[in-house]
Amino acid sequence: MRSSPDASWHYLKPLFALLALVAASTVEAFGAARGAEPPAGHSNLPSPAQVSQRAVLAGRTLSYIASAGALPMKDPAGRLLGEMAYVSYSLEGATPGRRPITFVFGGGPGYSVGSLHVRMAGPKIIRSGDGVVIAGEPPVLVDNDETWLDFTDLVFVDPIGVGWSRVSSNVDDAEKHFFDWKRDIEWLSQFVGDYLLRSGRLASPKYLAGESYGGFRVPQVAHHLQMERGVGISGMILISPVIDFSLRLSKNGPVNWATQLPVMAAARIEYATGRDVEVEQLEAVHAYAFGPYLQDLMRPRADRAAQDRLVRNVSRLTGLDPALVRRMNGRIDPFTFNRNVRLQKGLVGSRYDASAVAFDPFSERAEYEWVDPSADSVAPVATAVTDYVTGTIQWHPGSLYRYADRSISKRWNYPAGRVDATDDLRKALAIDPKIKLLIGHGATDFVTPYLASRIILDQFPPAMTEGRTWLSLYPGGHGFYERPNSRLRFREDVRRLYKADAEPPPGR
Repeated sequence: MRSSPDASWHYLKPLFALLALVAASTVEAFGAARGAEPPAGHSNLPSPAQVSQRAVLAGRTLSYIASAGALPMKDPAGRLLGEMAYVSYSLEGATPGRRPITFVFGGGPGYSVGSLHVRMAGPKIIRSGDGVVIAGEPPVLVDNDETWLDFTDLVFVDPIGVGWSRVSSNVDDAEKHFFDWKRDIEWLSQFVGDYLLRSGRLASPKYLAGESYGGFRVPQVAHHLQMERGVGISGMILISPVIDFSLRLSKNGPVNWATQLPVMAAARIEYATGRDVEVEQLEAVHAYAFGPYLQDLMRPRADRAAQDRLVRNVSRLTGLDPALVRRMNGRIDPFTFNRNVRLQKGLVGSRYDASAVAFDPFSERAEYEWVDPSADSVAPVATAVTDYVTGTIQWHPGSLYRYADRSISKRWNYPAGRVDATDDLRKALAIDPKIKLLIGHGATDFVTPYLASRIILDQFPPAMTEGRTWLSLYPGGHGFYERPNSRLRFREDVRRLYKADAEPPPGR
């Protein structure tokens, strides 16, 4: 049956709209290149730049395009409120419409994506023999054998306020448009949609990855793209995520103590053996934490038998002095554990990785008075990203890469109720039965204990998750990928997520 002219116009309207949008973008870029007067609120970030690169890796060679640039973030009235910067990598010779593309977000809020870029998934990685990067050592970038570029193109995105992403200097109170829980999701979704349109990647299989608060962002961005922008997502990768803040911040709830106990047991094993903990070693701890331990925590404090069981079992699992455990009624917080388990050696552990230690400069003081010994090394990552982007890609934003701005968290606007992405995760999985999900956690991470994610997934309908959701545990802390063996194992788990979509690199 032939279509009527009106029907044909109905189907052609979206095409003409798309062509008009592309044409407008081309005219705008051409005008900027000719030195046309920039609009009010225009930032000074330069036009995108790119360079061809070649990585010689174990058993393969990858030829790719490395790019850096920024996309404008405008309000409905067309005012430029800020620019969101990125560094991207695409494999040369691949078919863009078939090749997966992954957008990667950092955490915080107030932290960049720099660590995921040059310490985990990018084609270049900071060289370190044992995963430890020392702030005073000049960082050296080398080809990364564990890069994800084999099976997906990569776009490392920095939200406004970190990296080179910035608010417009000509708009009053521009920060209020970005430092907000809900608006943050809307802007990141806008970035993904705009990038896909401008790069001609709307037909590509699309994945989202995020670390920590970035793992909180990913389900919400996925659902927002589905419902508000008509963009489907093929998969989500949550790295040490916080999905439901109530499971993390309830200091007095028994579930909080139960999720932290296996972290202490894992750190105790590594401290005693000097080797990475094996996941199988923790299964009995999980069973105890979510069984007898929870039951005894719920018993009245006057139940002496329950208190004796807590002291005996918690002391055995953590290595702490039974007198200390009894004084704390079997409820050990991370700071107490990190200061006391190695007290005789004058060492202190980390909330981000309980196995990472440093000398405690104030061991004689009753209160913990030092920065976290395994807090991300800002200098090496910031220096490495800045040097690579400005020196190799030749994109010159005019400032150093801003690894973190910790004050953003204090200025961040959270909702009045629960801060929870669980519903968005459920909805995203329910809307599209083909979406895949991988959650990766470090065994010795106090900041986002892996059992919190396990609790959430265990409550999902099995028919909705079976065969397409995975929760994996690795030796290490919040940034477990900093350990070479864990980075390799995680990369292989991620690769399997893409198996049905990934196009083999040319020439393999």
